[in-house]
Amino acid sequence: MKKILRLLSSMRFGMILLVLIAVLCAIAAATGRTGIYGSWYFILLFAMLAANLLFCSVLRVFRMKNKKRLWTGKVMGPFLTHFSMLLLMIAAALIFTMSKTQDLDVFPGDTCTLPDGTVLMALDFSPEDEEGNTHYKSTLSVTLPNGLEKTGTVEVNHPFKAGRYKIYLQDYGYAAVMGVKTEEYPEEETVWLNEPSFLSLDGENGISYIRMFGNVTEQDGEVMVSDSAKMIHPAYDVEIIEDGQKRGGLVYPGQVFEIKGVTYLFREPAAYPGFRIKTQPEWTLWLLYLSFALMIAGLYLCFFSGQEKIRPEEKEPDPSMEEDDLFQAEEQNWNETE
Repeated sequence: MKKILRLLSSMRFGMILLVLIAVLCAIAAATGRTGIYGSWYFILLFAMLAANLLFCSVLRVFRMKNKKRLWTGKVMGPFLTHFSMLLLMIAAALIFTMSKTQDLDVFPGDTCTLPDGTVLMALDFSPEDEEGNTHYKSTLSVTLPNGLEKTGTVEVNHPFKAGRYKIYLQDYGYAAVMGVKTEEYPEEETVWLNEPSFLSLDGENGISYIRMFGNVTEQDGEVMVSDSAKMIHPAYDVEIIEDGQKRGGLVYPGQVFEIKGVTYLFREPAAYPGFRIKTQPEWTLWLLYLSFALMIAGLYLCFFSGQEKIRPEEKEPDPSMEEDDLFQAEEQNWNETE
């Protein structure tokens, strides 16, 4: 037991743990394998480092016999620094365990309501910039339960924060876009489709959407289809059902079908964003602020407080020296002391 306690209170052991955690974080950041942070070995290293900080600094301070030394910069500085690191790790663990994550696909112009009544609306999305370079960007409008509305943009690695929500741009996709109207409601309604669906007014006649191809070409009279990530020559694989008759095939953007008083207009496919929404308790943020404040105070005490001035020892005069030589020696000793 004593060997275990001696190991946990070793500074060298703490440095080894820090290096291992840093290597795992670097691997997760470089490869995108965020699951590393929730793995058993990462949690074990994290817990061992917390125990090392506890035994190495915090408990050692409370065991000091001379309590007056506790308030000196030499002792209080390292204590606050280590204690803030321990508090920071506790805050990170609480955020990791208490945060909730939700993935949502939101089509531009559509809204979704979160559990607490917050309304999220994707105003637009673009996978490319004006020059055609890859650049994922979406504009959001978030209405909080208290009625406050916030508008901003979200990009990869640049989340949008609104209230207790942090919204990340996780991925994107392309969806089939159709305009639908009826004789009773002549105003066209836009429908987005990213999964097989059956569009019908009476439940029997309509269009069954199956999937979308990004690039469809004809070669020697044969139709060649490709699941291209980019929409080069898109086409939709659908099945038209009318009066019990079914006919399937490819339709292209711009084609119009009228089935039992319903008009279906196929439009060009459009990109839509996929968001990852993280929720964490607001008080955990204040715990992080407190941790950083204590760390700054501890580092200040370590480097700028409690420094003892070292004065050179006074040289004993030589009895054999003359009075003038003795005076010069005393003056030199004084200058060295200054």
